[in-house]
Amino acid sequence: MDIARSHGLGAGDLRVLLALARSGPEYALRPTELFRQLLITSGAVSKQVERLVALNLVRRATHPSDIRIQLVVLEDAGHQIARHAMETIISSFCGLQSLDTQQSNEIAAALKLLLTTVESASDLTEGGKRE
Repeated sequence: MDIARSHGLGAGDLRVLLALARSGPEYALRPTELFRQLLITSGAVSKQVERLVALNLVRRATHPSDIRIQLVVLEDAGHQIARHAMETIISSFCGLQSLDTQQSNEIAAALKLLLTTVESASDLTEGGKRE
């Protein structure tokens, strides 16, 4: 992926940054959430996170209300790369860059709702197991 290479990253590294950027205002996920979202092994997530920590694009932290829960948190530099990648991706898709901010936010909210719905349905088919 040219976007990842332009920032000195691999495609998998960029996928981690994008997943964290999509996670909402906290921009933090548990490693388990990352490997489930990205459909890769926990070992692959660990290696990518370590690379991104070394580049100061993410950091590891403990959950504010439970020190047993580890989080991967997107740093400002990582957020800037993710934002640039999304702008590049959007601009390459049939004029989507012409949408105004409100339209973009509405579409993003609809897509997030769709993702949540699909994930919930997936949880039900897996016997309702959630960590």
